[in-house]
Amino acid sequence: MTAMQSRQSRRWLLQIGGLARHALAVLGNDTGPAHIAASAGAPVLTLFAAGVDPVWSQPRGACASMLQGRPLAALPATQILEKLAQWVQ
Repeated sequence: MTAMQSRQSRRWLLQIGGLARHALAVLGNDTGPAHIAASAGAPVLTLFAAGVDPVWSQPRGACASMLQGRPLAALPATQILEKLAQWVQ
């Protein structure tokens, strides 16, 4: 990775945090952006598939929550929307 690529990567990570601070809610899977959003204080709902133990890998924060589908496709959209609605009122 070149120095320029490294600076661009850091800027991208800072932008995610900046956007997350203004979000009503963030919906994502277990990836870096969800963790950054949670650390920025955004309400984050993280979706997990059956093969992942969220106890070890879910984003942490006062407004971080998770749902797990077994399989993920079996997770009802209504359940996701209900969870998000807790923050967006």
